[in-house]
Amino acid sequence: MARSHSGAVARRSTGHADSARRGGRYRLDPRRVGVLGFSAGGYVLGMVAVRGETRSYAAVDAIDDQSARPDCVVLAYPVATLDAPSDRTATARAEVGDHATRETRDALSVDSQVRAGDPPMFIVQAGDDATVSPENASLLEASCRAQGVPVEVHRFGTGGHGFGMGRQGTPTTDRPNLCRAWPARQGFVR
Repeated sequence: MARSHSGAVARRSTGHADSARRGGRYRLDPRRVGVLGFSAGGYVLGMVAVRGETRSYAAVDAIDDQSARPDCVVLAYPVATLDAPSDRTATARAEVGDHATRETRDALSVDSQVRAGDPPMFIVQAGDDATVSPENASLLEASCRAQGVPVEVHRFGTGGHGFGMGRQGTPTTDRPNLCRAWPARQGFVR
């Protein structure tokens, strides 16, 4: 089975942040650490959010004993499933290869791993995204709602893939303001 190292890198990064916040090194509130991921990065950080306590590699040091689970998650046009409609994406090929079983795809799909108690999620997606099917956002939203995980989804009619801070002339220019307001409504920002 093909497997990228992106999840291990993300897990160690969030574990390092957890270690630093617990040690008081940066004077961070340990209950207010969030992550932001776009496209394939949305997949990686989505998996950290739903499987942050799972390590898929041998521990390297004490950082690996820390929680990697963030407290809130912002995902922009994320790959949420490695099954259809995303089974032919570069993310799916990197994570599970071309011939993975349904069981393997489900085990490594964000939408299949959502559980009650997972962090709140903010998701943005453009309806005309030709790279990551907008169905990914719908699948992840449905999984969050079914598990009682707070989720806020903003679907823009146009904007394509990779709109980042917003593509001029499309409704995606609202994304930064919507995203900025969400953590405050969740109680993460004072």
